[in-house]
Amino acid sequence: MDENRKPSEVLEEILAYMKACQKEYQECSSAVWKHDRCVQDFLHEFEFSASKQERNKIATRLSRSRKERRRLKDRAQMLENVAKFYGDKSNRQFFDRLKNLINEQKKVEEYLESERVYKPRGSDSIGHTD
Repeated sequence: MDENRKPSEVLEEILAYMKACQKEYQECSSAVWKHDRCVQDFLHEFEFSASKQERNKIATRLSRSRKERRRLKDRAQMLENVAKFYGDKSNRQFFDRLKNLINEQKKVEEYLESERVYKPRGSDSIGHTD
């Protein structure tokens, strides 16, 4: 464990990462859906194309679309478990408690990093024998 890093920073990074995973998962899933819809367009273009050269161009575009779709789908699959865990309503309480923990941890860190001064609590006469 890195002693130079504050616990609150590590916890904040975890939360931010999970939130980013959820967002990226949604974006990738949406893009996969759009690529799926484009397949029908490519097929219709292919069906009504007038020449072999035109069909070759359509086939190249279709191939590129399918490769990009695969890349996006793989990425969505990679992020799916984290995104669903973060987005699950039954885990809301856990994340709320984690945010509270981060706030409390920051207060402790601020106190420990501040300049501390000892303030005597007793009178001068206690414990001194002259």
